[in-house]
Parts: sequence; C-alpha cells; structure tokens
Amino acid sequence: PPPVAVRPLVKNLLSVPDAAPVWTPQAGPQAAAFDCDADQIGYGGAAGGGKSFLALGLAALKHKRSIIFRRTFPNARGIVEQSRDLFAQNQSHAKDSYNESLHIWRLATGAVIEIGALQYENDKKNHQGQARDLHVFDEATEFTESQVRFVIGWNRSTDKRVRCQVLLTFNPPMDDGGAWVVRFFAPWLDPDDPDPAESGEVRFVAMVDGKEQFYRNREDVPLAADDTLRGV
Repeated sequence: PPPVAVRPLVKNLLSVPDAAPVWTPQAGPQAAAFDCDADQIGYGGAAGGGKSFLALGLAALKHKRSIIFRRTFPNARGIVEQSRDLFAQNQSHAKDSYNESLHIWRLATGAVIEIGALQYENDKKNHQGQARDLHVFDEATEFTESQVRFVIGWNRSTDKRVRCQVLLTFNPPMDDGGAWVVRFFAPWLDPDDPDPAESGEVRFVAMVDGKEQFYRNREDVPLAADDTLRGV
C-alpha cells in the first residue's frame, strides 16, 4: 500500500533563496506521502517504490534535523549513495557537505540529516534525549516495536515553524517480528480491522485504557485519553 496517514501539515520548505529543489516527488503515491498531513506516516511498497528518496526528500525540504535509520549500517549504504545523487549537485547546493565518519549531511539550507542504525535492541538508548523533527525507519519491519516507540519519544523541535514527523517505510512483514507494523497501522493494513481506512486517509490515534485506539475525527477522541496523537 502507498501512504497511510493525522493533522494538517504546515509546509516549511527549508530552501535557500532561488535554490533549485534537490528533489521533486513523483506524481502518485510518492507525492501523496510527501504532502501528507500526518504526524506519522506509513509508506509501503516493493523495492524500487521510491521509499528512500521520499525519506531524503522530506529531510531535505521540510525538516531541519532528521535521522534516517536502517537496522544495520551496511544496509544503509544504499541510502548514502542515493543521498549523493541528490545533494551537492548544483551551484545553489555547492556547500552541501557529508561527514564520512559521522554519516551526517549538512546542507546549504541549514538542514542536518544523519544516517544511522539500530542493530541491537539497546542501541535505541544511544538516541535518548536527542531531539529531531523527522525520524525515518526505512524497512520498519526489521526494527522492533520498542526501538521505534522509544526513539520517537524525542520527535520534537524547539522551532515552532517546523512540523515534527515520523516516516515508516516497509514491505509486507516477512515474519512475526515485523507483525507489529500491521498493528501500528491497523486500519490500513489489517484485513480484519473493524473500521478500515483508505490509503492516505487521516485518522487520529490515542491511548485509551492502555491500548491505542483509532478515530476518524479529533472530536471523537475521549477527553480522558492520552493527548499524544499519531496517524498513519
């Protein structure tokens, strides 16, 4: 499935004056995900569906401080190579620079993009307290649910102009370890969900009695619910 979506997105294209865009999303699912108004976005599809370029494009054009995770760093090499195809390619972005040892892009726009890994369960603790306004988990089914939920606890920014978002890209889970993604995006992915959602449809998610519940409208969320909302 293409994107699964929660709230109106304030567009903050972080581009230098007169700079040529580093990337333009393809019409269809990729553009829909790029323009999605969700706090958390799920983007599915087979290899070659543009998932990594979507992550890099969002990080470069709509966010100030981002991190893109793969489960192991060797698997992130493809993202590094794709990033070289996008950044430091024209005069407007001549000052884009990549730190080979830290795996961090610092773009001429001021955006900072880190490429990282969470190979082991406890690697999540290395990111405790590190605020970022975009967290991307590429091939999310390879991560544990606890890794993702722990790290996105710091999906925040001191700059109120910037929308904080989480992007999970995935193929269908290959084993039970990735089945949590189906629960995380149940209205879009679970065929047995009692209230299925269309691709790109906005839903509100709140914790009610210790369990996440999905709602079609913000006003339907119980007043006693946890104030944290997420969308797919």
